[in-house]
Amino acid sequence: MRPAFPLLKILPYLIFSLCTAVFWYGAAPSVTYHDAGEFALAAATFGIPHPPGAPSYTLLAGLWVRLCWLLAPGADAARLTNLFSGLLGAATIGIGSAVVREAAAKFVPEAKRLAVVGAMLVVPATLLRCPAFVEQSTTTEQYTFLTALLAAALYLSLKPKPLWLGLVVGLAIANHLSQIILLPLILCGMERRCWGKHLGTGALGLLLGLSTFLYLPLRSRANPVLDWGNIETWDRFVWAITRQQWKSRPMSEAPAGMIPAWIESYDWLGQVGPLCLALCLVGMVILWRRRTFWMGIPLFLGLAYGTGMLVGHLRQDKMDLAYIRGYGVSDWHIPLYFLLSLFAALGLAFVASYRPFLKRPIAVLSGLFCAWSICVACGPLSMRRFDEPQTLVRELLQPLAPDAIIFPAFDSHLCTLLYAAYAPTKTVGDRTTVGFAIESVDTIENAIASRPNDDLSLRERVVSELWNESPSDKNLNVRGLPSAAARQHLYVTYFAGHPHAVQYLAPQGFQFELSERPLSNAEVLARDRAWQKRFPTLLRHGTGHENRMERETRALQFQSRGAYFYDRKMWPEAIAAFE
Repeated sequence: MRPAFPLLKILPYLIFSLCTAVFWYGAAPSVTYHDAGEFALAAATFGIPHPPGAPSYTLLAGLWVRLCWLLAPGADAARLTNLFSGLLGAATIGIGSAVVREAAAKFVPEAKRLAVVGAMLVVPATLLRCPAFVEQSTTTEQYTFLTALLAAALYLSLKPKPLWLGLVVGLAIANHLSQIILLPLILCGMERRCWGKHLGTGALGLLLGLSTFLYLPLRSRANPVLDWGNIETWDRFVWAITRQQWKSRPMSEAPAGMIPAWIESYDWLGQVGPLCLALCLVGMVILWRRRTFWMGIPLFLGLAYGTGMLVGHLRQDKMDLAYIRGYGVSDWHIPLYFLLSLFAALGLAFVASYRPFLKRPIAVLSGLFCAWSICVACGPLSMRRFDEPQTLVRELLQPLAPDAIIFPAFDSHLCTLLYAAYAPTKTVGDRTTVGFAIESVDTIENAIASRPNDDLSLRERVVSELWNESPSDKNLNVRGLPSAAARQHLYVTYFAGHPHAVQYLAPQGFQFELSERPLSNAEVLARDRAWQKRFPTLLRHGTGHENRMERETRALQFQSRGAYFYDRKMWPEAIAAFE
C-alpha cells in the first residue's frame, strides 16, 4: 500500500472540509450554556477565564474573532467562537482520519487502498453522530481544541517531527492540564539514532507551547473585563495553575455511588454506538497480537485521561451525584470517544483485509454510514435554532429592577449573563451590573450572623465583600459598583442550608432580592405572587423536547426555588417547585 496514493493523501482534507461545513451549518446562533459565555467573553476581550485560564485557547480564539471582525465588523463574538469550535471539531476528525491512514500503513500493511479509505471514513461516521462531540463542535467550549491537539499529537508521534510534536503537547497542556498525559508522546516521535538531538528539539517545542502561560500575568496587569483570579503575582499565578479555587477532599469522603454514576455518564452505546464498540475491540486485539508499541499509546492515553478525570472529581469538594447526573459531563469524555473511533477504524481496516472481497462493500457501507451521520449532525443534533439562552437572559432580567446588581451562581446563568452584560455586543441595560461570585449566599449568611455596628447597609457590606475581599473572587473589572450598592437592588441565586440568609431574601423571578430586614412568609408569598401575576409565562413547564442543556438549566432554576421555600418551611410552594 502507498500512503501517497492521491485519494488517501487528499481524503483527510476532504473530510475536514465536509465536517467544517456540517458543523458551521449546525452552529448555535449566539451564546449558549455552561461555560460558553465565559469563553466567548474571554475571546472577545482577550480576558482570562477560570483557572488555569486556558491561555492557548483564549489567544487563538481571540485572534480568530478579530480576524472575523475584519470581514464582518460587529459580528456576535459568541457566534464566531461557535464557528471556531466547529473548525476545531472538523480538524479533529480530519487529522484523526490521517492518523488512521498512517497507522494502517504501519500496522495493517495488508490492507488495500479501498479498505483504508473505508477505515478512514469510520472517524467522521462515528463522531458526526456522537451527541457530545457534535454539541461541543457547534457551541463554545475548549474541548474540541483539546481533541484537535490530541489528534495532531498522535499524528506527529507516527513521524519524526519532535519540534512540532513538543509544540502541540505544550499548547495542549496550556489549554487543559489533563493533557500532561501527552508528555510521553514526545519520546515516540523520535528516531532512535537521533534520540539525543530530537529530545532537545522536542523539549524546545514543549517550552514554546507552555510559554503561552505567560499570557496570564501579562494580560491580567492590563485589567481586562474578565480577569479571573487577578493573576498579577507569582503567588496568584501558582494559585491559578494549580486550580486552588476548588477545595479538595479525601477520596473516602466522595458521595457513595459516585463511581457508578461516573461510569454511567460515559454512555458508550448512545455516544458511539454498538458497531463502533465492536470494531474497537477488533482493533485493540489485532494491534495487541501484532505486539505494536504504538497500540499502547492511545490505550494509555485513554486510561490515563479517564482515570485522572475520575480521581480529580472524586477529590473535588462539592462534586456530587446531582452534578454528574443532572449537569451533564459528557463533554469531558469526548477525547475518549475520539480514541475509540481510531481503534474502530483500525479494526475495520483489518476486517476488510481479512477477506479481500469485503473491501469494496465495506468501503461502500462506510460511506453510507458517514452520509447517515452527516444527516444526524445536520438534523437532530443541530444547534442552529438553539436560541433559548437569549430567552433565558430576558426572563432572568424581566422581574428585576433596572438598576440591579446580580450575583448569579449556576454556570449557565452566570456565564450567559456575563456575556450579555460585558461583550462588545452587550444586550443588558447600562444600569444593570452582573457580578461574579459563586459564594454569594454564604457571604450574606456570614454578614448577617456577624453584623458589626457600623453605618454600612447590609447590601453595601455584602457587595463590598463579594467584590473586594477575596482575590479569588476578583474576576471582573467593573468600576463604581460598591459605591452604587446603596441605591441598587441586589439579587443572588439561592442554595439550601442558609437559615439566616433565607430570612432576608425574597424571590424575584429565579433570583432572590436582598432585604435590609427579615421578611415574613406572608410577605414572601405576596411578592412571589405579584411577580408571577406580572410575568405569568416564566414558570412554564417543560415539554420534554428541550435540548439537554436547556433541561438542565431550567431544572436548576426550580431546584433553587424549591430549596428556598423548603428552608422557609413553606411546604406547598417547595413541593410545587421541586415537582
